[in-house]
Amino acid sequence: RDPIGALTSDKEETHYLEYKSTFAADLFRFVRRNETVRNQDVVAEVPQAIVGFLNADGGDVIVGICEPRDEIIRQELTRYQSLGSKKVIGLDLDYALVKGGWDEVINSLLSHLKDKVDPTVAVSLSFDRHLELGLSVAVIKVPRGTKYYYYDRRFFLRVHNRTQLLSTAEAVDYQRDNPR
Repeated sequence: RDPIGALTSDKEETHYLEYKSTFAADLFRFVRRNETVRNQDVVAEVPQAIVGFLNADGGDVIVGICEPRDEIIRQELTRYQSLGSKKVIGLDLDYALVKGGWDEVINSLLSHLKDKVDPTVAVSLSFDRHLELGLSVAVIKVPRGTKYYYYDRRFFLRVHNRTQLLSTAEAVDYQRDNPR
């Protein structure tokens, strides 16, 4: 797995690769209204992807890259540079939210993971910062978990190129059929 190679090769999301625009900032509110605000749904996206990878086969979450899936969204993101079909957003919006830089953003994520993920997971993750087109992006390397993990008491699993929320019955069946 080469997450940075995925950026330059225009690789789409896979079973082992997920792109997220930001850690917490509402990108579309920024684009439409020029407001930098935290969006709780966005805050949950990276941890859900992490938990999904932990519960499957591991993978990489790259934050600061947007995969605009329809033309309207693509047009709204014209201020950002393209990297193939993706847009490089960078981490500046997240830096503005935490009023700091890389360390503050990662510490904010780790704190959120500590509060919301059971069992505790932060020690098994690795975080790297890379520059793409002059902007910082984060690469989070997630191993296959040695246990099963829950985000906010819900079970997520990486299936093909999506992180899916499983029902209680589906989670029980998955764990029975895939013992750790």
